[in-house]
Amino acid sequence: MQQVAIEIVTDAAPPSGADPGRRLPGLIVVLLAGVAGLAWGVVARVWMRFVSTDPEFTWSGTLFIIFGFGIFGLAQGLALVGRRAGWRRPGLTVARVVGCIGMVPIFGGAGAIMMPTVLGGALAWFRTDWSRWVRGVLVAVACLPPAFVFGSGLAEDGWSIRLVVGSLLLLPLYGVIIRATRPTLAPQLDGWHLPRLVRFGLVVLLVGFVGLQIGSILTS
Repeated sequence: MQQVAIEIVTDAAPPSGADPGRRLPGLIVVLLAGVAGLAWGVVARVWMRFVSTDPEFTWSGTLFIIFGFGIFGLAQGLALVGRRAGWRRPGLTVARVVGCIGMVPIFGGAGAIMMPTVLGGALAWFRTDWSRWVRGVLVAVACLPPAFVFGSGLAEDGWSIRLVVGSLLLLPLYGVIIRATRPTLAPQLDGWHLPRLVRFGLVVLLVGFVGLQIGSILTS
């Protein structure tokens, strides 16, 4: 049991034999996470330009995307620092709430449709304390937006190299984003758990959001 706990919260404790004094200061970790977010925002912007059939470039839109990812990185970095420092539940909960709020900018505009993929995929991956059926539903929810994006592109423009390559690149692009949310969404192993009703409500909200997004796209 102890070994399982260590594996689940690897961000919360250093490897055996590691010297805590050699860790980077928390502020440096947060700043590096922000820089990594900015870099991934550039990657995301290049991907958007590649898959778009009617590309439009504006500095304001590009900077919004890049800095949105930077904010995302800073927020996840704070949650990571809290876990590695062993903050107690009140402090770590605040850091995790900041981590959740920091996700909002990457879901602006057209990116909103991918929110169920990020949240559903992350919760299914990291919430090992939830039941299998809940995590299975979350996996299904996470798969819906990419499938819809691919299907809509296929219906509008037919098969193309851009569609296939862009869809394949979507997987690592959002896979990295999902992995980055681990400090925020992974469980705290202190004996407290979300009530089952709350977990069920989160799943219902995600499914409902996917339905609303798809409905708004189909009727636009």
